[in-house]
Amino acid sequence: MLVCFGDSFTYGFNFNEEERVDGVYPSILGRKMGQDVSNLALPGAGNWRTARRLLSTPLSKDDTVVISWTTPDRFELGVSESHYSPPIADGRVGDLVEVSGKLITKRFFEQLTDRTSDPAARLVNETIYKEFNNRLWFEEIFKVMYASCVYNLEQSGCKWCMFNAWSVQSDGEYHKNYLHSGKTMSEVIGAKGGGYWSKPQHEQVAEVLMQELNKLYG
Repeated sequence: MLVCFGDSFTYGFNFNEEERVDGVYPSILGRKMGQDVSNLALPGAGNWRTARRLLSTPLSKDDTVVISWTTPDRFELGVSESHYSPPIADGRVGDLVEVSGKLITKRFFEQLTDRTSDPAARLVNETIYKEFNNRLWFEEIFKVMYASCVYNLEQSGCKWCMFNAWSVQSDGEYHKNYLHSGKTMSEVIGAKGGGYWSKPQHEQVAEVLMQELNKLYG
């Protein structure tokens, strides 16, 4: 199984559902590798969610894992059942939560303030990104999540790699499977303008990952 984690870039937020299923790099890479695909990415997801979901996903030596890191200053919080209510059909992106069994989580990102109808979420967002804004702290927390993910991946015996989608994380010494740690994948494939990847660009990303995985594991 090819298991992929990430945000809107890996999810394919800019495609309609039919295009998204077949056209994003996890699907393309899965076809290249001859593996079934589990794309666990979500729009607005942060590195906190990626680390949490990875550590709760059973992995074996037969799996391949690809992590696409997003900007380090996204985070998530648990939401109580008394606060949560299912989003209405035309609800805003910032109102989305993730329900996994009894665990309810809400994704927070800098642009959420204008994308939510939830006054409590807006207050938290404004506090974190204005009054308490400290990117260095988020970068330090990233190192904790990174280390826990690498440990879990190595213990599982699976094949794996990780990369920055559109935002570079903190400086530091990283595992060789962290591809181009000082660059974004958008830079690696020569994507201009900083927007979502097109179908041809997803093809490029899949090819880069295929080549790198072959170098790492033969």
